Amino acid sequence: MEDAKKYYKLRKELRSIKRKATTELLGYGTRQTTPEEDYMTPTALREHDLIVPNYDPIKLCTIAETSSMVGVCIEAMVNNVHGFGYELQYTGTKENVKSDEVLAEKAALQGFFSRVNETQSMVALKKEAGLDYERTGNAYIEVVPYLNGSVSTLYRADSQYMRLQLKQEETTPITVNLIRNGTVKPTTIHKRFRRFAMISDTTNNIRWFKEYGDPRVMCSISGKYEHELKKNEKIIAPASQIIHIKQGNDTYGVPRWIGIAVAAIGVKYADFVNYDLF
Repeated sequence: MEDAKKYYKLRKELRSIKRKATTELLGYGTRQTTPEEDYMTPTALREHDLIVPNYDPIKLCTIAETSSMVGVCIEAMVNNVHGFGYELQYTGTKENVKSDEVLAEKAALQGFFSRVNETQSMVALKKEAGLDYERTGNAYIEVVPYLNGSVSTLYRADSQYMRLQLKQEETTPITVNLIRNGTVKPTTIHKRFRRFAMISDTTNNIRWFKEYGDPRVMCSISGKYEHELKKNEKIIAPASQIIHIKQGNDTYGVPRWIGIAVAAIGVKYADFVNYDLF
């Protein structure tokens, strides 16, 4: 017991030294603590069968925050791509574009996009997700359903703390609407889904999400699907769905500025030297 207390005291001191050193190196930028970072080690991820990103999203965000050139380019990109809003276009036949059913559906979509959650419009949500997309190469949008399965609200999920599992071996049949020969054709496909996980607090708790379109019921606390539960287990809180938007074809996305990351870090530290000297 005494050895355990000494271990946790030493660990706390080491973490304090680490944060102090990081703050001194950054010199400016965010001062918020990120306790989740200490639990995002490769060992901790492998315990939950989560894939380790090739580039640490937390460090990518730090570079983007503290770089004078990367941050400005990202802001310009987000404002010019996501700041101009959106336009709804009908995918059906021209004869039906003015029908009452189509106009009612358009009005419902416009109402939903004007307030996708309790505080944000679709444009505001897209700009937040766009920042994640440009900083880390990944953007995650949480889809919260009503009890009947229809979409209730959309939220941005922080790309720094979201991690992916491998695709599942078994396939799940789902029905999707594909446009073929100018008409919408329902088509059944067999898809391999994956789980998403987010470290929720400093006790190393995991909050689980399922991939968008996965029809199975999953527990957000245990990460188990309904058919995987034992007799004494139950769904405590149903998992919502995640839409993963990424740059590139790898499991995790790669930001478009990764090629100049070393140059951006060099310029940052050169600025520190000039500040100290002059």
